[in-house]
Amino acid sequence: MSDSNIEITYITPPSSASEEIKAEILALYMNERDTWPNPSMVKIENALKHALALGIVYYQPEGDATATTASSGETHEAKAVSTASTSKKLGGFILMTGAPNDPLLEDMIIAPSLRGKGLGVRLIKTTLEMEPFKSAPRVDLYCKGFLIPFYEKAGFSVVRRGDTPNDKGLMRIQR
Repeated sequence: MSDSNIEITYITPPSSASEEIKAEILALYMNERDTWPNPSMVKIENALKHALALGIVYYQPEGDATATTASSGETHEAKAVSTASTSKKLGGFILMTGAPNDPLLEDMIIAPSLRGKGLGVRLIKTTLEMEPFKSAPRVDLYCKGFLIPFYEKAGFSVVRRGDTPNDKGLMRIQR
């Protein structure tokens, strides 16, 4: 998949995301039941209400006639991008919470068909280059042990491992 088929955009405030985008996020969660055992629209709306940033990866399926332009993380104030009017598909998202000076990567999912192509690392790095995250002295996340190698590729280091494979450990980018 080439960069010309990928677009990363941000919705601020995250609570302004359209119902269509929320439904697409819920569909991604439904494929990741170990991430959120009982995903629901109420949980997604609550998470968005308390989030600092919502980054969305859109992709143009190979073979579609319409081309997209790669984005380096432009911010769209209170703009919800609709995928219904184009053939772009929502391929993943990142949700940042916490405080501007102490952010937490709350959640991130890339669609299974797009994994292994570098999109997740690209999404994290693009997000962390935006304010307020760029100025934060550190960025934390909690993840299960099997995800540690992925987050290490994005620059995170293990602070504390979980006691069992299903326990979440703490990872951090310290600046």
